[in-house]
Amino acid sequence: ITTNCHSSANVTGNGAVGGLIGSGWEDILTDSFATGNVIGVESVGGLVGEIDGPVQRCYATGNVEGIEKVGGLIGWSWPDEEISDCYSRGNVTGQTSVGGLAGIHVGEPIRRCYSTGLVTGDTYVGGFVGRIKYEAIVENSFWDVNTSGQTTSAGGTGKITTEMQIESTFASADWDFNTPVWKICYGPYYPNYPRLWWEEDCPNSAPLLHNEPEVTLGTSNTIYWNLRPYDNKYFAECSTDPNFDNIYNSANWIFDSNCGFNDLEIGQTYWYRVKARTAPAILSWMQSSQNDFEVNWLTDVSTQTSPGDVILTEYEVNVKDQIGSTDFATSKMYTRGAVNIFKCEKDSVLTGFSQYLNVSYNGWYNIKFIVYESVAQDGPFHRIFQRRNRTKYRTGFFGSGAMSLPLIKGRYYAIGCATHPKCSFYYNISEEQPLAWAKHCGGLMTHYSDGRTISYVNNDKVYYQKLNTLQSRFLSEGNCTSPSIALVDNGDWATLSFNTIIPSDANLTIDILDANNGSVMISDVNDGEDLSWIDVNSIKLRANLSTDDPNVTPALHDWSVTYTDPTTIIESDWSNVVWSMQGTLGDAVEAMLDPNSLKNANMANALSNKIDEVLVMIEAGNYQAALQKLENDILAKTNGCENGGEPDKNDWVETCEQQEQIYPLVMETIEYVESLMEQQ
Repeated sequence: ITTNCHSSANVTGNGAVGGLIGSGWEDILTDSFATGNVIGVESVGGLVGEIDGPVQRCYATGNVEGIEKVGGLIGWSWPDEEISDCYSRGNVTGQTSVGGLAGIHVGEPIRRCYSTGLVTGDTYVGGFVGRIKYEAIVENSFWDVNTSGQTTSAGGTGKITTEMQIESTFASADWDFNTPVWKICYGPYYPNYPRLWWEEDCPNSAPLLHNEPEVTLGTSNTIYWNLRPYDNKYFAECSTDPNFDNIYNSANWIFDSNCGFNDLEIGQTYWYRVKARTAPAILSWMQSSQNDFEVNWLTDVSTQTSPGDVILTEYEVNVKDQIGSTDFATSKMYTRGAVNIFKCEKDSVLTGFSQYLNVSYNGWYNIKFIVYESVAQDGPFHRIFQRRNRTKYRTGFFGSGAMSLPLIKGRYYAIGCATHPKCSFYYNISEEQPLAWAKHCGGLMTHYSDGRTISYVNNDKVYYQKLNTLQSRFLSEGNCTSPSIALVDNGDWATLSFNTIIPSDANLTIDILDANNGSVMISDVNDGEDLSWIDVNSIKLRANLSTDDPNVTPALHDWSVTYTDPTTIIESDWSNVVWSMQGTLGDAVEAMLDPNSLKNANMANALSNKIDEVLVMIEAGNYQAALQKLENDILAKTNGCENGGEPDKNDWVETCEQQEQIYPLVMETIEYVESLMEQQ
């Protein structure tokens, strides 16, 4: 049994190499860890190279390199009991059977484990486990798809980084945060991944309150703390007892770094504390790929998916269109045959196209219908279509049968025949008036011109003008609607984002619908639209696509909605407790005054008497007299350091340290009296 052990050493070896244990046969490994880097050849792991016993509540953080069976925690695991409650954080590099936690796993299940390191390899590579044999099981375990660079694994469930740093991700998979086994620390290292409970305490988990003076003047007090970047809001409490059994007042989750409490009683001591919490995690709903867009949600056939996008529905039509220029001389490619060459001017599909020979020779010979393709006018030409026939002492028409050929823009095509010289060549003779198409072998040109499609200059040249082609068109308008997007309990909508491609003569707008009744809540929204105003718990998105040009379509590439999840909020511990008594200027001076700081001991009573006189004046409503007494008498005996940097001849208090404590109290009392005068 190996328990409560650790190593920080870097380790290098060949087979069965681990950061803590190389080969752990018949071993039980618990509550241990390794932080060093590990390099080996086979069965290489951040904690243990190979093991056939249970591994529980362990972790490894070092980088691991090897060739075969390489894992962030274990290289080769075939335990007779489960591997549970473990994690690995290091990068893993190998060639085959490479995994973030285990290279290859055989045996009892892996449960409640995770890995985060970058994983690279050639074969059997996984974010969590590289390879599983003999139907071994992985349950309730995860890997970070962002940091690992891997979207697949032989076992485990991939999660994005945000999800990997939220307690609810793991708690919903029966991870123990209560007994506990696991914890997620709050503080300067948040957001963070789960840690084992026996690891060091979470650092600086609570905000720090500033110290309070023993006496605070008047009936109000403001406490202060430092803002921290990982805190979102603060909750402050004021109590009349140090155990906070009697809460006098509280401030419910504020953004500020201070909190004021009013209507406090003179002579009463109050205790204060504060705690913080994080902002809720921002989760998202997204559709961003062709598979997403095909999950039973396209509500109008006027839209369809094109790899990764939603576009207007595409349909095909037969169009007689100019597809090529044919000002090229006929060239012979067979001893008995001829072709016509043309250059294709646009990508097309030649449809319903047939070739015919009208044979006048009664004999036994072969007929070949041919189509050649080339990237240059002068060749070389490569055959892309050929169909043979035999006359068998027959005359009349022989056909190639209908063909459908894709034609590529910029390439040259030669279409023709090879046969006995006594024949004429036609195309599409069964569909329209016969049109002579190419040179009649033997020198006779049979020509049936309808004045629309074919003309010729002499017996050596013919010209294409139009052919039937299959072309795509888009519907003029259409729309599609997302599935219902539900908000989590007590969550808030955040933003809508989308990516589109909108050509000229096309348009695409996005509407937000109430999923409950289908009504439009807002139309034609902007990318990045703020949704925080929405007060319903489920919405749908609708994309409206349109075009004025049937040859172009707008495209929706992706859309997403973000929202907050309050279950992801983490609260800190309570801060340190500070206290102060609400009192008068006399109480405050008495609490902090050191008689040794005065010119002579009698001045302590004299100063106290002067302050009492001011308090009597205030109580009687004689604010002007109180103000004069404070400014012309008491203040003049405590402000030398404030005015000149050192006590002057009029000061009763002869140390700047004491003046720095008393002077602000006198000034605060002056401001208080002035406020009373303004209220008269």
